[in-house]
Amino acid sequence: MPSRKRTRGVLSPEALQEAETTVEPYDFANPNRLPRQILRALTNICEEAARDITRLLSDRDLTAPVVHFQEIRCARAETLAEELPRPTMVVILATAPVEGVGLLQMDLPVAFALLNHLLGGSEMKEAPQRGLSPLEHAALEELVDSILGSIRQAWEPACRLDFTVTQRTDALETLHFGDPKDWLLLMCFHLESPIATGDLRLAVPAAVTDHVSRSESRAAGQSAPPRGTAEQERQLKLLGDVCVEFTARLGPMALSLSALSAIEPEDVLILGPREENPVSLVSGDRYRLRGRLVAQGRRLAVQIAHRPGAKEERG
Repeated sequence: MPSRKRTRGVLSPEALQEAETTVEPYDFANPNRLPRQILRALTNICEEAARDITRLLSDRDLTAPVVHFQEIRCARAETLAEELPRPTMVVILATAPVEGVGLLQMDLPVAFALLNHLLGGSEMKEAPQRGLSPLEHAALEELVDSILGSIRQAWEPACRLDFTVTQRTDALETLHFGDPKDWLLLMCFHLESPIATGDLRLAVPAAVTDHVSRSESRAAGQSAPPRGTAEQERQLKLLGDVCVEFTARLGPMALSLSALSAIEPEDVLILGPREENPVSLVSGDRYRLRGRLVAQGRRLAVQIAHRPGAKEERG
């Protein structure tokens, strides 16, 4: 925990404030720091989506369009709403099977250039300084649905997202965007072509990372090499459905009797550095595995660092 002063033992709320230490409840729904494996999988999905959108726009006879994947990050809905340009084109989405609300946002210079091309107009020198009319939204509807189809196809190996448009607007004050505190996974793309340059953003509920995590776990299990002899594998198959219950134990900490007797509700117990507080997975009276706490999607998990040998287990 960051602090400008050394803290040890039990700190009351007043002492924490004096030490300039900020204590906040752990937010299990905060996926702000994506695990490296999940981030890599999401990056692959977004790069595939960028290629698919590029092919889609090329098939529509747009002049040499190129869509680049820029970044992926998590943000609260209220933060994203503040970041969006005004005015802009926004499509609100339902994102089954993931509960929550998402959106597809397109910069207006891109939207007007695509609309002008679809309607057979001459090249635009400058985009109008206004939002899209209902008729212009309707004219772009089929193209937007096709872009969502390309993104859906890129996501399919990890999660079959079914995008359903619930609202089309460029007036952000009229957005029906769910809980402002909800976490969203934001994917940012940039389109470059002679007729348009601008950004395209897709936001989906951050719970989609759970689906990606399960997909990566299945892939890892399928590619894992076989271990042990044929007889060991046969025995493992026979015992494969037997469940073993484990208890996760954090590393020890010490308190004086006076500190222990002084503990009151909302006091904070300061643990040592992570390397001094490993997690042991215990079955019965023996520890079987040892590791450290990590985030997997929106859940806590244990990354295994040590598996004891037979002598250690008996000891």
